[in-house]
Amino acid sequence: MNLPRSVLLRVLAVAFGLRLLWALFCPVVPIDDAFAYDAFAQNLANGGGYGWKPGEPSLFWAPGTSFLLAAFYSVFGHHYGPVVAFQVLLGVGSVYLAMALAAELYDDKVALYTGVLFACWPAQIQFVSLLQSELLFEVLFLLAFLAYLRIPRPLPQILVTGLLLSLASYVRPLAMLAPILFVFLQQGPKWDWRGGALRLVGLLVVLYAGLLPWALRNREVSGHLVWVSANSGANLWMGNNPNTTGEYMHLPPEVQGLPEVERDRRLGQIAKDYILTEPVAFVGRTFKKLVKLHDRETIGVVWNGDGLKGRYGEGILGPLKLASTVYWWVGLALGLVGLGLRIRALRFRVVFEPPLLFWAYFAAVHAVVVVMDRYHFPSVPFIAILAAQAIVWIRSRRAPSA
Repeated sequence: MNLPRSVLLRVLAVAFGLRLLWALFCPVVPIDDAFAYDAFAQNLANGGGYGWKPGEPSLFWAPGTSFLLAAFYSVFGHHYGPVVAFQVLLGVGSVYLAMALAAELYDDKVALYTGVLFACWPAQIQFVSLLQSELLFEVLFLLAFLAYLRIPRPLPQILVTGLLLSLASYVRPLAMLAPILFVFLQQGPKWDWRGGALRLVGLLVVLYAGLLPWALRNREVSGHLVWVSANSGANLWMGNNPNTTGEYMHLPPEVQGLPEVERDRRLGQIAKDYILTEPVAFVGRTFKKLVKLHDRETIGVVWNGDGLKGRYGEGILGPLKLASTVYWWVGLALGLVGLGLRIRALRFRVVFEPPLLFWAYFAAVHAVVVVMDRYHFPSVPFIAILAAQAIVWIRSRRAPSA
């Protein structure tokens, strides 16, 4: 990235300032998954293991977020301030990484507008006060892809990228399929079968070697080999059952009390049977969920809602939700324009465009299982890069001709 240092610092200063203001503005009140991450982290910090209670190990949630929180609690005690300060830095790092990726793939103009858009993105700001997995996963995934692009020698490239993807998988198992995407993008239309296959195998070996200690722990506590977490079947069921809305559902009474792995496998089988019984309905339902995944962006306000209401009253939530969603709609619209520009320029080769491929990957996985606006969070850096290309194009068309 060859942006002037002063320009880069101004963008990062805006990102830092907005996130710091939000951190000071919004108190931390963990709910939903954040409540579980917080409880598990306290148990870990107190030597009770990974679970709701000492001596009751769990493997339902991916452990990465709780282990990070536990590290802070072990040093600072059960205080949210140090965690939020770290997440402010994570958020600024995410802006920098998105800019670096945009410069690597395109040019400095695209990097600049990516940074401006991303620095001011409301949900990205709002997540610094949430004990959630999104920011950490975003930074690790962007780091992994940048490492893959920038490290020229195969062995260091595979080791560093594979390790980063392993860490990202501890946070969200979505990263476990990323080696396929990385190799596909690097090979491009002129596929080097031998080189591509060796890189793919190497990345998978390093990634799964990094996950092996946790998989062995899971087998010890459950009797089953589970690489990261036992919730994929539950998520598939939530989005594929006769009563589904496509979004989160409470698990049915008939699986309550079952061991976590057995419960997850049973729910997964129920969902698969339902899909196979009505495959056409499954396709239609998946497309509806794909639309619902992108219809709003209010989750940062919703999850911060208890803290905001407690300090400022109920009336603050509506305007914040509206502002977040309007910004999302504008960013999404610009992203679609940018995608159209890339399709016009590349035609069929657009399938090798990283922003499109990663956006499509994250969206497709959740459209098949269950959707909430939180699940388009990892796509946002790539949508911002496409949107930045649209801004560059719009500004070029408005510039006076020589």
